[in-house]
Amino acid sequence: MVLGLTVALLSSCNGNDIVEETAMSNVKTKAIEQVKSRCSVVDGILHFSSTDDYYALTDSLCKLSDVEFENWENQNNFLSYRTYVNRIIDEIESAQNENDVDKVSSLLKEYSNYVYLSEEDFVQPVIQATSYRSIVNKDGIFYFNDTENVVDGRYVYVNNKSVNQRGRSIKQEYVVYGTPLTKATPNTTEINFVTVAYTKEDGTKRVYGAPKIFRNVVNKDNVGNFMVQYEFYVNVDGKKKRPTGWKHYSTGYGIKDVVCRFKNIPLSYTNGIVKTGDITITHPEAEELGEGKSGEFRMNVGIGVPNYTGTPETVVCMHFKVWTYGTAPEALGYNYYQGNYSGEDEANKKGNPSAKQLCPLHHLYNGTDSSLE
Repeated sequence: MVLGLTVALLSSCNGNDIVEETAMSNVKTKAIEQVKSRCSVVDGILHFSSTDDYYALTDSLCKLSDVEFENWENQNNFLSYRTYVNRIIDEIESAQNENDVDKVSSLLKEYSNYVYLSEEDFVQPVIQATSYRSIVNKDGIFYFNDTENVVDGRYVYVNNKSVNQRGRSIKQEYVVYGTPLTKATPNTTEINFVTVAYTKEDGTKRVYGAPKIFRNVVNKDNVGNFMVQYEFYVNVDGKKKRPTGWKHYSTGYGIKDVVCRFKNIPLSYTNGIVKTGDITITHPEAEELGEGKSGEFRMNVGIGVPNYTGTPETVVCMHFKVWTYGTAPEALGYNYYQGNYSGEDEANKKGNPSAKQLCPLHHLYNGTDSSLE
């Protein structure tokens, strides 16, 4: 898979080619990838006929900027959860920037099925995976052949006609590692990662890095057959210092030096026997994630497993460097190793005696990165 800031032309969702042109920051690389995609839009809902088509289109749509994505929606007479919720977030953030506390509270309550306020005071979509946000309608629905898939903040349900039926239906949890939607979120198999921030030396801008691991699950029928692909995901966000405090703002984002080591990730599942293995994914190149409300980096681990999500995968270590246009050339060095994290701001600056290297193989420091100048 070619990763990068995508400038793409997607034709209608009826079997035509998807043509993508990618351009990578600092590494001037271009590639063209053509993917046959067959889907249809019926009553405002996307319908897929094969898992190859589902994953190909999902992967392509996730690479589009919001403007490019909305153009594709208009061509196909489709309104996604992604676009619908982006408009809600715009409205709430506008009220936040005006310090209209009552309006913010009212809107969060009104749209509580769609968004929530994170511990860092970011307005976030309830459906956590951008893969799903791009292909479900505002009610979280897509179809695989005749099977209705319904997505919420944690699960993909089969053939649900109403929220009340979900407790009795087949469901697959798609969040492996993430952050809780609220402090009151009940315990699940999800393991939480910490959001880490870095404040620019002049105190004016701040960048946040929040990684997650997803299972991209598509239910193929009503009797429990499904396919799983694993995704590494990082959300990059920013705030600026204003007289009324730190406020979220739209800017540009970037990521580089990605390393993630998995232990015991499922490789295959045949006749009730699961085969696991250790995998390392890397993406050292600097990549611009575009301008907007936040930046999203998504990388397929490259494994498709049918009918199995049971093994609790282990992330041994995770490292990446992220920045916003406002913090560059300064960046956050995110380090996770066996349940421990490197510090924020000066606590992870090179030359600081307290800045400890947690992982014996990799470490990234906060601060100025000469390659970003």
